[in-house]
Amino acid sequence: MPSVRRDLRPLSLWVFGVFCLVLCLATPAYAQSDTAQLATSPTDKEILLALDSVKQVAKDGVGNEGAAAAMPTLNRATPAQIPMLLEAFNGSSALQRNWLMSGVSRANQRRQSDWPKKAVEDYFIDHDNDSYGRLVAFELMTQNNQALKKQLIPELINDPSLPLRHKAIADLIDKAKKLDGDENNLAAIALLNKALDNALDVGQIESIAKQLRAKDSPVNLLQVMGFLDTWQIVAGFDNTDSKGFGVAHGPELDLAKVDLNAVYEDAAGKPVRWREFETKSDKGVFDLNRLIGRDKDRIGYAYAVFDSPIQGPAEIRLGSPNANKIWLNGNLVMTNEIYHNSNAIDKFVSNVNLVRGPNRILIKLCQNNQTQPWAQDWQFQLRFCDESSKPILPLSP
Repeated sequence: MPSVRRDLRPLSLWVFGVFCLVLCLATPAYAQSDTAQLATSPTDKEILLALDSVKQVAKDGVGNEGAAAAMPTLNRATPAQIPMLLEAFNGSSALQRNWLMSGVSRANQRRQSDWPKKAVEDYFIDHDNDSYGRLVAFELMTQNNQALKKQLIPELINDPSLPLRHKAIADLIDKAKKLDGDENNLAAIALLNKALDNALDVGQIESIAKQLRAKDSPVNLLQVMGFLDTWQIVAGFDNTDSKGFGVAHGPELDLAKVDLNAVYEDAAGKPVRWREFETKSDKGVFDLNRLIGRDKDRIGYAYAVFDSPIQGPAEIRLGSPNANKIWLNGNLVMTNEIYHNSNAIDKFVSNVNLVRGPNRILIKLCQNNQTQPWAQDWQFQLRFCDESSKPILPLSP
């Protein structure tokens, strides 16, 4: 079962992209041809057909030709048709958003008496709408109204939209930085702790923690980000020529119950057993090279029980540069036969259903035989989050 990937590109890149959009929005590059363009404005039906073409865009260039053919229509959209473009953000992918942004930008540059103020505000207010679409609506609303922007940003601190919440957290961080001097240290720490309590973006969380520690204020980043900190690990199984990914070694033979007292046979015919490890890494990293020993063409397994406070949908998030599989309560929920990825937090994400109470997690991590320095890492980190990226913390013992 392949993992269900969501758009986990660094949030700052998307926020930067929207800021670039705002610059475009404020520049009447098409003013000279406005009359001709408005005279040939597309009908709502034509806009909907063009949007349907954009929504066909997928990976590897699929649908790009149709979207390119549709863009002349979208680029002639009137300001009154902007709500239709915003609605198209709902259910869109990152690739599709790039096309939609162009249409919004062009339409907004013709901003005149037909500006749909209430419809844009309604789209922004509705939390069920797309997070990035709501960000675009926010920028449209506040483009020429700094007072409104200053008023709204603090209210976004608990917003379910990650990019909108990002703005409120950035505002708190900026205010803390402006409080120079020892006499303001406690006030700055209070602002940073408020930011940390509400931040969901990994980059912002790491930045806040760094600033708090510089002020001698302790931060348990491992707990804040919700990484599992204790795992049982066993390794040494054969992955010669990377053929072990599809082979069920000892820990996979009875997925209904992992026997932590079992003794397995490794690739060399030697007995191997489960061993418990706990990490002190801020980012919840378990380094098998350090814990088990550096070994190529080998497979390791990690097992843990997550005591969930909820029952229902969640996201299991794995960071690992290695080919991997994950079983949750005996069911395969993630598989990525890709070697030497980045070590990024939340690199792989799958939608899962947790049961309240104990949930059994088994991870398979495959290392191949490449010898380059960048191919040596053998490690993982794992956490559970809700769809807004808020960590799900285990029940207290």
